[in-house]
Amino acid sequence: MSTQFSHLAISVSDLERSADFYAEVFGCRAGSIYRGSGPEVSRLMEVKDADFRGIFLSTGTTFLELLEYGTNTADDAIREPDSLGYAHISFLVDDLDEILLEVVAHGGTVRESIEIPFGHQADTRMAFVGDPDGNRVELVCHPNSASTAAHSRFLGLDGLGWPSKVAR
Repeated sequence: MSTQFSHLAISVSDLERSADFYAEVFGCRAGSIYRGSGPEVSRLMEVKDADFRGIFLSTGTTFLELLEYGTNTADDAIREPDSLGYAHISFLVDDLDEILLEVVAHGGTVRESIEIPFGHQADTRMAFVGDPDGNRVELVCHPNSASTAAHSRFLGLDGLGWPSKVAR
């Protein structure tokens, strides 16, 4: 039996706004908008009377799917990161300050940022931001390849090929 990661899906309140956010801030390439509805889709997605629009975004070999349901049940509460389920997605970036400005310019929010050394290397800068719907996005900016390797070892990723391509 063979498996391969396909994609990660995020529900959003405004498909075009969110697609623009991920394209403009993170350089994701967008596919075409599609629509899903009907009893079979409702049963599969476990959403009563499902009627949604979706779009896939590519970040190289990883795909992000944005879904805008007509029955959006979002509230104003920010989902806590220690709640079960989706915690965050993460991007490697080469200029954290520039990305943080882009996040705000495209409707996102900056939550927190830190500098942390991994394995006695130069500090890696990390931040958490919210997309326009408050979904958590982690940003990681390694100052050099030694810091990247030390972070990979810290996370127990030796031999797994992370990151596959270092942002520079």
